[in-house]
Amino acid sequence: AKSRAQARHRGEDVINRYEARIISKTNKIKWVYFNISTIQLNGRNAILGSVLDITGNKTIEMQLKTSEEKFYKAFHSSPIPITINSLTDGVYMDVNESALQTFGYLPHEAIGQSIFNLIVFTDEEELQHYIDELRTNKKVRNFNVTFRTKDGSLKECIVNSDIFISSGQKYVISSIIDLSEVMKNEKIIYEQFKELQTINSDLMKTKEELMLCNIQLLDEKERFNLILESITDAVIVTNNVGDIVLVNSATCRLFNHDYSYYIGRNAFELLNIKCKQSVSLNYEDILTTLKTNTFSKECIVYIGSNINDI
Repeated sequence: AKSRAQARHRGEDVINRYEARIISKTNKIKWVYFNISTIQLNGRNAILGSVLDITGNKTIEMQLKTSEEKFYKAFHSSPIPITINSLTDGVYMDVNESALQTFGYLPHEAIGQSIFNLIVFTDEEELQHYIDELRTNKKVRNFNVTFRTKDGSLKECIVNSDIFISSGQKYVISSIIDLSEVMKNEKIIYEQFKELQTINSDLMKTKEELMLCNIQLLDEKERFNLILESITDAVIVTNNVGDIVLVNSATCRLFNHDYSYYIGRNAFELLNIKCKQSVSLNYEDILTTLKTNTFSKECIVYIGSNINDI
C-alpha cells in the first residue's frame, strides 16, 4: 500500500481498488478494501481514499473454500457413483471415479455431455417420471431405474437426487446404487454361507463320529480294565518309550505300592529286573524284537529284600 501511494504521488498509473491485510491498533489482522483516487485540493494534488473492513466477508469466503475442498475430496473418493448435472439441460458437470467405472466412460466422454445425448435412461417414461418428480419435489428418493452403460449393457439401479444452487445456477447431484453389484455381492455372500453350512455340517458329522468313537473307546477301556483286573498275574502296560500307562491290582499288591505310584514312571528305571539268560533288557531292543516276534524270558525281580522269579 505504501509503495502504491508513493507511485501515485509521482503521477504514475496505479490501480485504485485493491484488497489488503492490515494490523489494527489492538494487534488484530484485518482484511480491508481500499478505494483510492487522486483529486485536486486547493490547487494541489491530493489523495482521497476510503477503507472498508471486509474481514467478515473474507472469513466466509475462506470457510466456503474449505467446504468446497472437503466436498471435492468426498465427491471424488466416494465408493458410491455420484454425478452432478445442470438442471436446465441435464449436462454432466462432474462425475466421480466410481460412476465412471460403473458406466464405463472416460471423464471427457461424460463431462459436457447430457443424459439425453448419452441415452443413459433406457425407458423414456422412466426419464420423464424422474424429471417430473425432481422438478415437483426438488428431490428424488429411491427411484428405481434401468441405466444403459457405454457398452450397451443394462444395470438396475436406485437413484437419489437433490437440487442445489451454485453461483446462481441450479444443479442436480445424484447418488446411484448399482443393484447388479449388490445382487452379485449377495450371491457371493449366499454361496459363502452355503459353503459354511456344508463345512459346519461336515464338522457336526465328524463331531458325532468322534463322540461315537469315544463311547466305543470307553467301552473298550472298561472291558480291558475288567480283563486286566481279572488277571491274577502282575500286568504292566507301557508306551513306546517304557513309561507306565496302566497297571492292574496284582501289580500293586506284588510291589506294595498304590496305582498312582506307577503311572508316568519308566518301567525299567522303577523295577529292579535282571534276566537269567544273557539277554539285553534295553527297551529299544525289546521293541525291535516285538515287531517280528514275541519276547519271553525268565527273569528275577528284586522287591525289597525278596527275590522273585518272573
